[in-house]
Amino acid sequence: RLSSHAVQQRISDRIERYPAQLGRGSGLPDRIVYRDATARLLAQNPNLVLGPNGQIVLPHSIWFFDQNVRDASSITSFTQCTFEQPCGPDQFNQGNVTSIGSLDSNATLYFNGGVYLALGNPSSRAAAPTGLVLASNQVLESRTSNFQQTASLDQQTIFYGGFQLSGNDALNNISVQQGGGVTTGVIANAGFNVIQNSNIGDDSYAYDTGLSLLSNSLTSISDSNVWANHGGVFMTITAAGLFNRDNIQVVGEVEAESFIYGIILLSSNQANLNQTQIQVTNQATDKAGNTRGIYLENHSLLTLQNSRVEANSKTASSAAVLLLDQARILVQNSQLSALSQTGSIGISRQAQSVVTVQDNSNITARSVNGNATGIRSFGNANGINSVIDSTQIFVESPKGMAVGISPSTGSLFTVGNLLISVNGSNTQPFSSSNGVTLSGSVVCFNGGFSGGNVVPCFP
Repeated sequence: RLSSHAVQQRISDRIERYPAQLGRGSGLPDRIVYRDATARLLAQNPNLVLGPNGQIVLPHSIWFFDQNVRDASSITSFTQCTFEQPCGPDQFNQGNVTSIGSLDSNATLYFNGGVYLALGNPSSRAAAPTGLVLASNQVLESRTSNFQQTASLDQQTIFYGGFQLSGNDALNNISVQQGGGVTTGVIANAGFNVIQNSNIGDDSYAYDTGLSLLSNSLTSISDSNVWANHGGVFMTITAAGLFNRDNIQVVGEVEAESFIYGIILLSSNQANLNQTQIQVTNQATDKAGNTRGIYLENHSLLTLQNSRVEANSKTASSAAVLLLDQARILVQNSQLSALSQTGSIGISRQAQSVVTVQDNSNITARSVNGNATGIRSFGNANGINSVIDSTQIFVESPKGMAVGISPSTGSLFTVGNLLISVNGSNTQPFSSSNGVTLSGSVVCFNGGFSGGNVVPCFP
């Protein structure tokens, strides 16, 4: 006798039918099982739905948006925004994005070009306009017209408004443009988020603030551009940022006693910049606004590698880097530049902050009518040490004082492998030798790197 598990036994089994149903088209066992299993599966998984032919539609992680679709219906099911039946621009709103987040906890939204609005729902009529809030674990990505490849730069989908990131969100290859009264392009509120190969603003319509990193969030920004007219990147509440191959442009007009900045870290923040360009310019000719390339305070830490920072002001002062309240910066193989009318400083160190510059870095400070200083330190009474090594410092001031390094009383500097060039009517490579320790060669020129005369480095 064959075992009941043998293939021969199974293929010879008679087809089970209900005798009372003979001749009435009773279902085959496999159909009955499928029907019953489907009912049980739907009961156990309320997010599953049936397609038009009664088949189960499995959850998917890609939601398709086609710029040519005209549909304003609500998104409530997995049968919507499929490759065969994509959603359209009128369906991309706060309610539907939230609904997708509740249906799919790991959703990727594909866009094949076109223009979309990215506006949140203000809590009251008086509330300021906000960007659209992404649910956690959502990804937005620009694709080609057939969705099969990543879109090229000129095919990027454009979102007017802004975005708020909730954690584990990503903006891939998209263009976020100022619109709807939104003043900040992207806000990272929590968690880990990614922005890559994207544009935030542009040179014609810049945000007031390009990117805000808040609330202990960690954001990775790579191969992206940020345009703003007041602040490029704002960081606070112990947020952290990783920048790679980015370009931050801040061009604006600010009043006296105010300033525009490239990156500002306010509260125990951390940032790492690699191959990143920061350019800050106050272009007003009648407003005495100041410029700061990087501003650090309150125990914040920034590492600058293989990067360039420029701070320019046509009417007031400029500083490539300003540190306060025990902030720290490490500069490696990077260029810092400050240009202004009334006063320029490459690095200004205050209130027990720590500066380390090394690995073939370059610091330039030029002032048309005021003083210029490469590195300035004051208010460091507790002997905080800063290290300047393998660095070139160039300072120029035709009408004011040109100083390479200016240490304050009580501050310490360890310098070596250093080349300082000061150019102007009143020049000092070092304003004082107090607190300065030599760890290698230091050469000082008067009148520029080429054709200048070697002068004593210390007064």
